[in-house]
Amino acid sequence: MKKLPLFTAFLTVVIALVGGVVYYLNAPASGLSAPAPVSEKADLLPASNAASKEGAMEVVMTPPKTFNGLLSPEASSPEEFSSNPKRDPSEQGVLDLVAVKGLTDHAKVERLLAMIPTLPPDAQTLAMENATTLIPDAEYLNRRNQLLQLARSPEMRVAVMNDSLTRGEEIRLPNLLEMMRTSTSEAEKQEIREIFEAYLDKDYGPHPAQWEGPLQKWVAENTQ
Repeated sequence: MKKLPLFTAFLTVVIALVGGVVYYLNAPASGLSAPAPVSEKADLLPASNAASKEGAMEVVMTPPKTFNGLLSPEASSPEEFSSNPKRDPSEQGVLDLVAVKGLTDHAKVERLLAMIPTLPPDAQTLAMENATTLIPDAEYLNRRNQLLQLARSPEMRVAVMNDSLTRGEEIRLPNLLEMMRTSTSEAEKQEIREIFEAYLDKDYGPHPAQWEGPLQKWVAENTQ
């Protein structure tokens, strides 16, 4: 019978241990606090702190530097604002003459053609382009020899040819024939020869004299 008190004491210890464990699990932990609620309107980090982190994106608030444009103090005229280079003074002189009001086209042509020998190459071509444009059909054949004598560069001869191609056949074909006769460029002669062949549907050869009769006949039959 001495075993009964020993068993009772053992049972009491077990119950006490179980009760202690249950109490420990249900009791709030001492020294620990619940996490603070996250505010819906959390403050943003200052830009300096955010930018200091590696890989963070920095928003640049300062305006970008502007190029040397119209609003720049360095720009003194609209020409400096333009991306186009300034025109050569001699070329500008040609354009200014063409734009003069109160001056007849005949007078402008006279002045432009008189200027050509004194101008640099690019301005010469510009003067020739504008002069030929201002010559009416009625005066063109009278001007032809003067134009061809002045057109000493390939560029000026191209200007004369381009203008000839805008005229009627009664001016275009005789003018091209004269250009073929006075040309020193085989490429130019061949180009004119191909134009003639397109009109006559036949190749009369490399010499201008071979084309003269057939062209005159074609003009007489196809123009009034």
